[in-house]
Amino acid sequence: MSYAKKLGIEAAVGEYVASHQREVSGRIIHLHAWHVPDFHGTLQAHEHQALVWCSPEEALQYPLAPADIPLLEAFMALRAARPADLC
Repeated sequence: MSYAKKLGIEAAVGEYVASHQREVSGRIIHLHAWHVPDFHGTLQAHEHQALVWCSPEEALQYPLAPADIPLLEAFMALRAARPADLC
C-alpha cells in the first residue's frame, strides 16, 4: 500500500495487528492492519476529510467507518498486552 499516496508519508511498517472483512454495498472488503512505529513526512488528508492526532481510545469518539473499528480494537488489545515502550 502506498502511504505516500494516501497520507503523504513514508511509513516504517511493523508488526501485523489484525484483519477484518465486512460487506459494504454488496461487496466484501478485506482490511488488514499493521503497526507503524515510525514515519517520515507530513501527514496530509489526500483521501480523507480530516486527520486528527489522538490516542486509540480517543479515536473511538470519532465517526469511524464501521469496518475500521475491529482493527482499532485489535490494536488497543495488542497495546494493552505489552510494555508501553514497544507500542
